Amino acid sequence: MNYTRLLALIEDIKRIGAECSESERPFVFKMIEDVLKSEMMNGIKEAAAKPEVMPAVRRGRPKKSEVEIAAPKIKRKKRGRRKGSSAAVAGRKVEITGKPSIENVRAFLESAALTDVSVRSLFAIGEESVMRLYNNVGEEKKAKAQLNAVLLNCLAGALISGRFLGNLKQVRSDCKEMGIYDNNFTNNIKRHPELFRFLEKNVVELTDAGKQELVELIKMMNAQSTPSAPSVQPQQA
Repeated sequence: MNYTRLLALIEDIKRIGAECSESERPFVFKMIEDVLKSEMMNGIKEAAAKPEVMPAVRRGRPKKSEVEIAAPKIKRKKRGRRKGSSAAVAGRKVEITGKPSIENVRAFLESAALTDVSVRSLFAIGEESVMRLYNNVGEEKKAKAQLNAVLLNCLAGALISGRFLGNLKQVRSDCKEMGIYDNNFTNNIKRHPELFRFLEKNVVELTDAGKQELVELIKMMNAQSTPSAPSVQPQQA
Protein backbone atom coordinates (compact mmCIF):
# COMPACT_ATOMS: atom_id res chain seq x y z
CA MET A 1 0.00 0.00 0.00
CA ASN A 2 1.31 3.47 -1.00
CA TYR A 3 0.85 5.44 2.24
CA THR A 4 2.38 8.63 0.80
CA ARG A 5 -0.21 8.72 -1.96
CA LEU A 6 -3.00 7.95 0.53
CA LEU A 7 -2.01 10.81 2.83
CA ALA A 8 -1.85 13.23 -0.11
CA LEU A 9 -5.44 12.30 -1.13
CA ILE A 10 -6.72 12.73 2.43
CA GLU A 11 -5.14 16.19 2.62
CA ASP A 12 -6.86 17.16 -0.65
CA ILE A 13 -10.22 15.88 0.61
CA LYS A 14 -9.82 17.72 3.91
CA ARG A 15 -9.06 20.90 2.07
CA ILE A 16 -12.12 20.44 -0.16
CA GLY A 17 -14.26 19.61 2.90
CA ALA A 18 -13.16 22.82 4.59
CA GLU A 19 -14.19 24.84 1.61
CA CYS A 20 -17.60 23.18 1.09
CA SER A 21 -20.84 24.06 2.85
CA GLU A 22 -22.44 22.12 5.71
CA SER A 23 -24.86 20.40 3.40
CA GLU A 24 -22.05 19.18 1.15
CA ARG A 25 -19.93 17.59 3.96
CA PRO A 26 -21.72 14.17 4.02
CA PHE A 27 -20.75 13.75 0.41
CA VAL A 28 -17.18 14.67 1.27
CA PHE A 29 -17.03 12.06 4.10
CA LYS A 30 -18.47 9.45 1.76
CA MET A 31 -15.74 10.32 -0.74
CA ILE A 32 -13.06 9.85 1.92
CA GLU A 33 -14.50 6.42 2.81
CA ASP A 34 -14.52 5.31 -0.82
CA VAL A 35 -10.95 6.50 -1.36
CA LEU A 36 -9.71 4.66 1.73
CA LYS A 37 -11.45 1.43 0.71
CA SER A 38 -10.04 1.71 -2.82
CA GLU A 39 -6.50 2.27 -1.63
CA MET A 40 -6.71 -0.60 0.87
CA MET A 41 -7.94 -3.00 -1.83
CA ASN A 42 -5.18 -1.93 -4.18
CA GLY A 43 -2.60 -2.48 -1.44
CA ILE A 44 -3.90 -6.01 -0.78
CA LYS A 45 -3.77 -6.88 -4.49
CA GLU A 46 -0.21 -5.58 -4.83
CA ALA A 47 0.95 -7.62 -1.82
CA ALA A 48 -0.64 -10.75 -3.23
CA ALA A 49 0.94 -10.21 -6.65
CA LYS A 50 4.51 -9.93 -5.26
CA PRO A 51 6.42 -13.29 -5.24
CA GLU A 52 7.67 -14.52 -1.88
CA VAL A 53 11.38 -13.87 -1.66
CA MET A 54 13.29 -16.69 0.02
CA PRO A 55 16.30 -15.74 2.12
CA ALA A 56 19.54 -16.25 0.24
CA VAL A 57 21.54 -19.31 1.19
CA ARG A 58 25.13 -18.37 1.75
CA ARG A 59 27.69 -20.86 0.57
CA GLY A 60 31.06 -21.57 2.04
CA ARG A 61 32.19 -22.35 5.54
CA PRO A 62 29.85 -21.15 8.31
CA LYS A 63 30.94 -18.49 10.74
CA LYS A 64 32.06 -19.57 14.15
CA SER A 65 28.84 -18.23 15.62
CA GLU A 66 26.82 -20.39 13.23
CA VAL A 67 28.69 -23.63 13.83
CA GLU A 68 26.81 -26.12 15.92
CA ILE A 69 28.70 -27.58 18.83
CA ALA A 70 29.23 -31.25 18.09
CA ALA A 71 29.02 -33.84 20.81
CA PRO A 72 32.49 -34.77 22.09
CA LYS A 73 33.88 -37.98 20.65
CA ILE A 74 34.40 -40.73 23.19
CA LYS A 75 37.67 -42.56 22.76
CA ARG A 76 37.19 -46.26 23.24
CA LYS A 77 39.98 -48.20 24.77
CA LYS A 78 41.53 -50.59 22.28
CA ARG A 79 41.43 -54.16 23.23
CA GLY A 80 44.61 -56.12 23.04
CA ARG A 81 44.50 -58.92 20.56
CA ARG A 82 45.64 -62.33 21.62
CA LYS A 83 48.20 -63.82 19.29
CA GLY A 84 47.21 -67.42 18.95
CA SER A 85 48.26 -69.77 21.70
CA SER A 86 51.10 -67.54 22.91
CA ALA A 87 48.71 -65.20 24.75
CA ALA A 88 49.09 -65.33 28.52
CA VAL A 89 46.03 -66.28 30.59
CA ALA A 90 45.05 -63.10 32.43
CA GLY A 91 44.32 -63.13 36.14
CA ARG A 92 45.70 -66.62 36.81
CA LYS A 93 48.94 -67.33 38.65
CA VAL A 94 50.47 -70.60 37.48
CA GLU A 95 52.83 -72.35 39.84
CA ILE A 96 54.73 -75.59 39.25
CA THR A 97 54.24 -77.30 42.59
CA GLY A 98 53.55 -80.79 43.84
CA LYS A 99 55.23 -83.95 45.11
CA PRO A 100 57.80 -85.24 42.58
CA SER A 101 57.06 -88.76 41.37
CA ILE A 102 57.45 -90.90 38.27
CA GLU A 103 53.79 -91.80 38.76
CA ASN A 104 52.83 -88.23 37.76
CA VAL A 105 53.77 -89.12 34.17
CA ARG A 106 52.71 -92.78 34.20
CA ALA A 107 49.90 -92.32 31.66
CA PHE A 108 52.23 -90.38 29.37
CA LEU A 109 54.92 -93.09 29.52
CA GLU A 110 52.45 -95.87 28.81
CA SER A 111 50.81 -94.07 25.87
CA ALA A 112 54.28 -93.40 24.34
CA ALA A 113 55.66 -96.88 25.16
CA LEU A 114 58.46 -95.32 27.23
CA THR A 115 60.08 -96.96 30.26
CA ASP A 116 60.77 -95.44 33.67
CA VAL A 117 64.49 -95.78 32.91
CA SER A 118 64.17 -93.50 29.87
CA VAL A 119 63.08 -90.70 32.21
CA ARG A 120 65.34 -91.55 35.15
CA SER A 121 68.35 -91.39 32.80
CA LEU A 122 67.51 -87.71 32.27
CA PHE A 123 66.31 -86.64 35.72
CA ALA A 124 67.02 -87.58 39.32
CA ILE A 125 63.67 -87.59 41.13
CA GLY A 126 64.00 -86.61 44.79
CA GLU A 127 61.39 -86.22 47.49
CA GLU A 128 61.17 -82.43 47.04
CA SER A 129 62.88 -81.65 43.73
CA VAL A 130 63.77 -82.94 40.27
CA MET A 131 67.37 -82.52 39.03
CA ARG A 132 68.53 -82.76 35.45
CA LEU A 133 71.31 -85.21 34.66
CA TYR A 134 72.08 -84.20 31.07
CA ASN A 135 74.60 -81.58 29.96
CA ASN A 136 73.44 -81.35 26.35
CA VAL A 137 70.10 -81.66 24.58
CA GLY A 138 71.19 -83.64 21.54
CA GLU A 139 71.37 -80.64 19.18
CA GLU A 140 74.16 -78.23 18.23
CA LYS A 141 72.08 -75.50 16.56
CA LYS A 142 71.01 -73.03 19.23
CA ALA A 143 67.46 -72.47 17.98
CA LYS A 144 66.62 -76.19 17.97
CA ALA A 145 68.63 -76.83 21.15
CA GLN A 146 66.61 -74.18 22.99
CA LEU A 147 63.35 -75.86 21.97
CA ASN A 148 64.69 -79.19 23.23
CA ALA A 149 65.66 -77.58 26.53
CA VAL A 150 62.12 -76.27 27.01
CA LEU A 151 60.62 -79.67 26.11
CA LEU A 152 62.78 -81.41 28.72
CA ASN A 153 62.00 -78.77 31.34
CA CYS A 154 58.29 -79.39 30.72
CA LEU A 155 58.95 -83.08 31.45
CA ALA A 156 60.53 -82.03 34.74
CA GLY A 157 57.44 -79.92 35.45
CA ALA A 158 55.21 -82.94 34.79
CA LEU A 159 57.26 -85.09 37.18
CA ILE A 160 56.54 -82.47 39.88
CA SER A 161 52.97 -81.35 39.18
CA GLY A 162 51.49 -83.83 36.71
CA ARG A 163 51.20 -81.09 34.09
CA PHE A 164 53.75 -80.52 31.35
CA LEU A 165 54.64 -77.02 32.49
CA GLY A 166 57.95 -75.33 31.73
CA ASN A 167 59.66 -72.61 33.76
CA LEU A 168 61.41 -70.38 31.21
CA LYS A 169 63.53 -68.69 33.88
CA GLN A 170 64.98 -72.10 34.76
CA VAL A 171 65.41 -72.96 31.06
CA ARG A 172 67.36 -69.73 30.46
CA SER A 173 69.70 -70.67 33.27
CA ASP A 174 70.10 -74.21 31.88
CA CYS A 175 70.74 -72.90 28.35
CA LYS A 176 73.43 -70.50 29.58
CA GLU A 177 75.14 -73.33 31.44
CA MET A 178 75.03 -75.55 28.34
CA GLY A 179 76.20 -72.71 26.04
CA ILE A 180 73.06 -72.63 23.87
CA TYR A 181 71.49 -69.36 25.07
CA ASP A 182 71.16 -66.17 22.98
CA ASN A 183 68.98 -63.07 22.89
CA ASN A 184 66.51 -64.71 20.51
CA PHE A 185 65.46 -67.22 23.17
CA THR A 186 61.98 -65.83 23.95
CA ASN A 187 61.08 -65.08 20.32
CA ASN A 188 62.31 -68.51 19.33
CA ILE A 189 59.84 -70.13 21.74
CA LYS A 190 56.99 -67.85 20.63
CA ARG A 191 57.57 -68.86 17.01
CA HIS A 192 56.43 -72.38 17.89
CA PRO A 193 52.85 -72.11 19.21
CA GLU A 194 52.23 -75.60 17.84
CA LEU A 195 54.51 -76.89 20.62
CA PHE A 196 54.13 -74.43 23.49
CA ARG A 197 51.17 -72.54 24.94
CA PHE A 198 52.09 -69.52 27.08
CA LEU A 199 50.22 -69.39 30.38
CA GLU A 200 52.32 -66.58 31.82
CA LYS A 201 55.33 -64.59 30.70
CA ASN A 202 57.70 -67.27 31.97
CA VAL A 203 55.44 -70.33 32.10
CA VAL A 204 54.51 -72.51 29.12
CA GLU A 205 52.59 -75.75 28.73
CA LEU A 206 53.11 -78.41 26.09
CA THR A 207 50.45 -78.90 23.45
CA ASP A 208 49.63 -82.40 22.20
CA ALA A 209 52.11 -81.84 19.36
CA GLY A 210 54.67 -80.69 21.94
CA LYS A 211 54.21 -83.91 23.93
CA GLN A 212 54.77 -85.96 20.80
CA GLU A 213 57.94 -83.96 20.08
CA LEU A 214 59.05 -84.67 23.65
CA VAL A 215 58.57 -88.42 23.12
CA GLU A 216 60.86 -88.35 20.09
CA LEU A 217 63.42 -86.30 22.01
CA ILE A 218 63.47 -88.76 24.94
CA LYS A 219 63.98 -91.67 22.56
CA MET A 220 66.78 -89.85 20.75
CA MET A 221 68.62 -88.88 23.93
CA ASN A 222 68.37 -92.40 25.32
CA ALA A 223 69.72 -93.80 22.05
CA GLN A 224 72.84 -91.67 22.43
CA SER A 225 75.74 -92.61 24.64
CA THR A 226 75.26 -92.18 28.36
CA PRO A 227 75.84 -88.47 29.14
CA SER A 228 78.60 -87.42 31.47
CA ALA A 229 77.43 -86.05 34.77
CA PRO A 230 77.10 -82.24 34.71
CA SER A 231 76.88 -79.85 37.60
CA VAL A 232 73.48 -80.74 39.05
CA GLN A 233 70.79 -78.04 38.80
CA PRO A 234 67.64 -78.76 40.88
CA GLN A 235 64.21 -78.06 39.41
CA GLN A 236 62.22 -76.42 42.19
CA ALA A 237 59.01 -78.13 43.21
